[in-house]
Amino acid sequence: MAQSTGARLAVDGLTVAYGPVVAVRELELAAEPGEVLAVLGPSGCGKSTLLRAVAGLEPPLAGTIHLDDRSLEGLRPDQRDVGLMFQEHALFPHRTVADNVAFGPRMRGHDRATVRRLVADALALVDLSELADRGITELSGGERQRVALARAVAPRPRLLMLDEPLGSIDRALQQRLLDDLRSVFDRLGTTVLHVTHDQQEALAVADRVAVMRDARLEQLGTPDQLWRAPRTAFVADFLGLDHVADARIRAGRASTPWGELDLPDAPDGEHQVVLLPDALRVTDPDRPRRDTEVALEGRVTARRFAGDHVRVTVAVPDAPQLTVPVWAGRVPELDDELELALDPQAVRVLEPEPDATP
Repeated sequence: MAQSTGARLAVDGLTVAYGPVVAVRELELAAEPGEVLAVLGPSGCGKSTLLRAVAGLEPPLAGTIHLDDRSLEGLRPDQRDVGLMFQEHALFPHRTVADNVAFGPRMRGHDRATVRRLVADALALVDLSELADRGITELSGGERQRVALARAVAPRPRLLMLDEPLGSIDRALQQRLLDDLRSVFDRLGTTVLHVTHDQQEALAVADRVAVMRDARLEQLGTPDQLWRAPRTAFVADFLGLDHVADARIRAGRASTPWGELDLPDAPDGEHQVVLLPDALRVTDPDRPRRDTEVALEGRVTARRFAGDHVRVTVAVPDAPQLTVPVWAGRVPELDDELELALDPQAVRVLEPEPDATP
């Protein structure tokens, strides 16, 4: 990993509005030097507006934005020492790869020798040196994505921002480019603000993930922290953890649709609980149910091939249906009766949903 050359981004009390519509409300967020911070959320939650405010493309209604100790208030976009990569890439179609990448350094007034060096460094970073003289229209979608990234990093910004960088690329290519993105971030060493609606993308590239909802920050943490301890049902659902149910908890015992579960550290009261991905498994003679696990009997109603495993949907009497991965061995057939083992240690109690602000 390269030594960090990035700045610390600090967003304090940021509010941005479009007329009567508040797009970002009183946001507090920071990215440390060299950190990759992903901002994750559905369309309209305010994540792209945050990026545009940091870039100087949207004026804040309130709050401050700093890079290290430098306030960005009143600075034009070209004065902020940030690089920005849009979803649509916005490349110049009739110019070469090298000319596209040279745009930023030229706008900053560098001499020709410096521009050539910065372009060469940026193309080497994204493994496109051999395509420097190629026309943009001759490139594949993945190559154009890397040219756009090279153009954003060529001026060597202290903060690199990406707005849905893989959104215009087909799903198969997205998977191949995720590793490329993280490798570039590690080699670059700058601070990165990565905006996306795709939870797999955010969890794959980021050191920390900020989940936004309705103009506010909902939860902030490492990918593992979010995956192992989602704070609310919204976060759990957005991460793809869809086994959420009501529970009544008394003295460490939770009454749920899937039975009585021992949750010794859980607070008393009416709550919602979520089953983490490793909470469920199909039992068999080689892996019988442990004493700490709860047995659930059900019938297979659907199967879905998912590459390295099969996702099996099981109807459990008087409870929401469950989906469990089967990784190896015999895959249950439709209408098979089977036993599931539910591990209470992989069950989390969720906080109440925050009150919405008009």
